[in-house]
Amino acid sequence: MATNPLTKLTQKAFNDACRDFTVALKERGFSKTKTRMWVRINKQTIDVVTLFREGSSYGAPSGGTLDIRLNSAIRSPAETTDYLALNGPQSDVARTRSGKYHLRFRVESRHMYERCMTDLIRFVDSECEPWFIEMQHSEATLDKDGLCDPSVETQKVLGLRLG
Repeated sequence: MATNPLTKLTQKAFNDACRDFTVALKERGFSKTKTRMWVRINKQTIDVVTLFREGSSYGAPSGGTLDIRLNSAIRSPAETTDYLALNGPQSDVARTRSGKYHLRFRVESRHMYERCMTDLIRFVDSECEPWFIEMQHSEATLDKDGLCDPSVETQKVLGLRLG
């Protein structure tokens, strides 16, 4: 069976975007823990950012454009569910249009790549960071001991490797 030529181009483009996104998020205290997941461990919460290729659940890429969706979450270290609830800001169509975020680029020519990367970070700074701060200070997320000691389930879901 022949491989769609866009598949490898799209995969490489997305991997490159994730690599550059990792560098920018590292400056904000995040570490990459899984293929498309970054976490920041705070004193009482864990902030999470994920990237997802739009249309990837529909099979091989088509059209030559990589559309990226950003999701965020906050998780209590004591959480024991075996899944990640994406409970924070996400780059849905309404939010992306209102903030004029351009989260796509051409995989072959890389046209609009820099704009996409700039806007991914701008989305984190403008949409996610204020929400993370608000949630960190809410009563619901505060651990009375004031320590971040992730449960086994949280470590597994977030890909954390703690000593």
